[in-house]
Amino acid sequence: MNNKKFVLISFYTEGKPHDKGSNLTAAKDIFLKKNLKLFDKVILYSPRELIKKNKKWESILFSKKFYNLHKKTSQRKNSINYEWIKLNSLLWKPAIILETLKNSDIPNDSIIIYHDINLLKYPFYISNFDILKEKFLEELKSNSIALCRDSFFKLSIDCKQELIRSYLGSKGDTLFHIWAGCIGLKKNESSTKFFKYWFEMTNIDANRSQLTNFASYPEFAWHSQEQATLSVSFYKWKYNLSRSNDITSFFTINYREIILRWNCKNKIIYIKRLCFFIFKNNILKFFLERLILFSFSNFHKF
Repeated sequence: MNNKKFVLISFYTEGKPHDKGSNLTAAKDIFLKKNLKLFDKVILYSPRELIKKNKKWESILFSKKFYNLHKKTSQRKNSINYEWIKLNSLLWKPAIILETLKNSDIPNDSIIIYHDINLLKYPFYISNFDILKEKFLEELKSNSIALCRDSFFKLSIDCKQELIRSYLGSKGDTLFHIWAGCIGLKKNESSTKFFKYWFEMTNIDANRSQLTNFASYPEFAWHSQEQATLSVSFYKWKYNLSRSNDITSFFTINYREIILRWNCKNKIIYIKRLCFFIFKNNILKFFLERLILFSFSNFHKF
C-alpha cells in the first residue's frame, strides 16, 4: 500500500531519579540523530513518558515483589542479572511493540522495527540502522514477523528448562536462541496475535523469572527472560502448521551485525558453523527435537 510507513522503535532509561535503569540519554540522542531521516517515524519509549501517559505501565516496568523474590534466592549468583530484574525482567519489550501496533497513526501493513538502543556499548549498531529498512522489506515480503538469530547459541544456554519443557516438550539442546534486540514485523492481524502471545507468556512471573531448579543444567548460563520467551514463542509459531508461514528468522554472521545480503564467504561460514553445531550436538537429537516440536505445536494446547 502507498501509505504504509517504516517505523523504528526503541526504549531507553534515564536513571535516577526518573527510573531504576541506567542513564541512556546519550545513546538516545545519537539514536535519534542517526535515524530521524532514515525512517518515516521514530518512536522512543521511556519509563517516565509511559507512566505519564498511563499508570498501568508502573506494574509493567517495575515490581518490588518480583525483585525481592530474586534477592532471597540461594541460586548461584552469576546466573542472576539484577539490573534486568530492576526493570521487571524487561516485560516492557513485548508491551511497547503491542502499544505500537495499537497506534492509529501507523497504517496497516506498515513495517515496524524494534532495535536495542545501547549503541555506546555496541557501537556497531550504527551500521545496522543503515540497512534495517531494506533488510526487513526483504524478510517481510511473504511473512508478518522476522526475528534474528545472532549466534549458534543453544537455547538451553540462556533459557531455563522449566520454560522449554513446558511449552516445547523438549530440552532445547539443539535449538538456536533468538536475539530480542532486533525485531521486524508488519502491522497486521497475524503479527498482533504473535506479539500478544509473547507478551502473555512473558507476563507470567515464573516464565520470565531467572529462578530455576536447573541452574546446574549442562552449559546453562542464565535465563534471558523476555528473550527466552521470544525464542520459545518463535518455535511454537514456526512449527505450527497454521502459523508457520507468518514468521521467519535470519542469522547474523558476526555477532548482532545485520548484513543485507550474504556473499559466498558468508554462506560458507554459515554452512560450516551449522554443520559443526549439528554434529557436535548429535544429528539424531537435532531431528528428533524438531519432531517433538512439531507434535507439541500442533497436537497440544497452544
